[in-house]
Amino acid sequence: MFLQKFLALSLCLCATPIVLPLSAEEDPSAHNHKYADTLRPAIRDYVSSGAYLGLGLGSELVREPEDRSERISLKGQPSASLVSRIGLNVRLGDDPEELPFNMRHQAEPHIARHPMNPDLVVGAFQEGRFTDGGAVNCGYAVSQDGGSSWSRALIPGLTTVSGGTFERASDPVAAVDHLGNIYLNTLGITPFPTGNRIMVSKSSDGGLSFDSPVMAAEPPGEDDFLDKNWIAVNSFADTATAGRVFTSFTNFRNDDTGIPIMGVYSDDGGESWSPQPIFVTPADSFCQGSQPVYLPDGDLAVVYWNFNNVSGGFGDDRIEVRISEDGGGVFGPPLLVVSGFAVYNNPVLRSGTFLPSATADRGEGGLFVTYQAVVGGIPKVMFTRSIDKGQTWTAPLAASNNPVGSSIASPAISVSPDGHHVTIIFYDTRDNPQDGNLFHLYLAESFDSGDTWEPNSRLSESPSNALLAPLTAGGRMLGDYLGVVPALGGQNPGVAIWIDTRTGSPDPFAVSIDRPFPDPFVVGEGEGDEIAGFPGWNASPWYGDYFTDAWPWVYHSQHGWQWVNLESGSQGIFLFDLGLNEWIFLNENSYRWFFLFGDTPGWVWSFPDGKPEERFFVRADSGCIFSAGSGCP
Repeated sequence: MFLQKFLALSLCLCATPIVLPLSAEEDPSAHNHKYADTLRPAIRDYVSSGAYLGLGLGSELVREPEDRSERISLKGQPSASLVSRIGLNVRLGDDPEELPFNMRHQAEPHIARHPMNPDLVVGAFQEGRFTDGGAVNCGYAVSQDGGSSWSRALIPGLTTVSGGTFERASDPVAAVDHLGNIYLNTLGITPFPTGNRIMVSKSSDGGLSFDSPVMAAEPPGEDDFLDKNWIAVNSFADTATAGRVFTSFTNFRNDDTGIPIMGVYSDDGGESWSPQPIFVTPADSFCQGSQPVYLPDGDLAVVYWNFNNVSGGFGDDRIEVRISEDGGGVFGPPLLVVSGFAVYNNPVLRSGTFLPSATADRGEGGLFVTYQAVVGGIPKVMFTRSIDKGQTWTAPLAASNNPVGSSIASPAISVSPDGHHVTIIFYDTRDNPQDGNLFHLYLAESFDSGDTWEPNSRLSESPSNALLAPLTAGGRMLGDYLGVVPALGGQNPGVAIWIDTRTGSPDPFAVSIDRPFPDPFVVGEGEGDEIAGFPGWNASPWYGDYFTDAWPWVYHSQHGWQWVNLESGSQGIFLFDLGLNEWIFLNENSYRWFFLFGDTPGWVWSFPDGKPEERFFVRADSGCIFSAGSGCP
């Protein structure tokens, strides 16, 4: 039955209109490829493009533009200024000189941020895309100023061009732990049947240098090959497995007995890895697109796509999550995220059709997932959330408001530490409906944990032309995924990374995304606020219950003793919080946000937990979690 589903997808892809009509001689899918004997031909549509070389599929599968020296006209939406919260588009440095002159287009961008130092941001991407799968190497770019400027280089010791042994590399993703160590997770590619390897490179000096890559996993069986790796690091310092690095991947078993999600972990900073891969899903499952995410208590959630191996179509496909309560050693049963949706495959771009994007907030551990689907005949970026470790999920909502006739691709998600500000980036053709080849990067944004969504905003200043990207059997290749990290308060914008063709060749670009906050006020500014003070308890519709017998001291049922500044003004209340020993500002629109004054002023999110002594906070600027009298200021 599973083979029937793959065949169905192949037929769908053949029926999908392509922008440039191809004859049988020109169409990559019309050639006789050098498949390995054990490979089921229909399975190739579920393999990431970087694995093609490892399968020995030959150079006919992928084609770049006929003449890279001739730039295709961007005849759609011209360059334009963006809304004030969105920064300038920044190209992530020049192409490394080690790349061959004719191999300088990039693909598959990803991004990560230091959880305690928001200025440290790292991106990863393919460098020098081959026409038959994989890249000359994978590269990285590091920013020490929150994404304003970048330094860029190839990953040392990975492929032959940088002193390594692999012929090519693919599927780069990045992670940063709570100590500032940077991890780059890649797929090292050698021709079939020797197979692909899961590799991890580490920097302990903020990206100034990287150690030689370490092999984290190799194919467990002779006929197996590995694909679509992803990485997560436990950056919660007070948990049992703090610092653990986990990488998940898909194991294609070409005998049609299963395509399970597997994983390995390291507890010594990536120097050594668990000797045997761990089954995240059963050996006989058929899955792809794993997304490991650590939760604040040290549990590990892995979200993935399950093809379900039931019918010959795709209506029974599901997105699921499994939870490991020991941080990646043993996984629990599957929990349904969403099912019964119409699968969407972009007709031009190779996109993350079967690659959901997942993340979690650092406060309460809510899980957030996005994916692409067809709703009412229109492709949409979809969203759902769980606040109970995947046991239940909100009804899926469309986060994108793209109109009829437009297409979307490759959504990626991030969420602020407090779980309120959700950002999803994606490719979108809405600005050029007459030409499906021209696309922009767009932003979907929610300020209430995904319950409602703002009108989408454009992030890219200029359109990109898909025809400048290599042509694979699955579409024009800019990558199967994108990357975005959240804003951490008003001084630390979020950062998105994508592949852009405005220079005439696919290049990595980044853009900053501010999170709007109300301006802090000075104590005593404005007219006096009329706050009733009478004996007994008062009930505020937004701030809760408080006792006023010692007015202007009040005792709040969840925050304890607070002194009310009677000259707070009409736009909010200034309080001296005795537990924090600091002045704070709040109002009806900001609560449960406080603006914390003192030596390190900034916004903090409060988590009242029934009693004043049990409350804790998360700083918006750094993501640091603290309680009164302990932790970060």
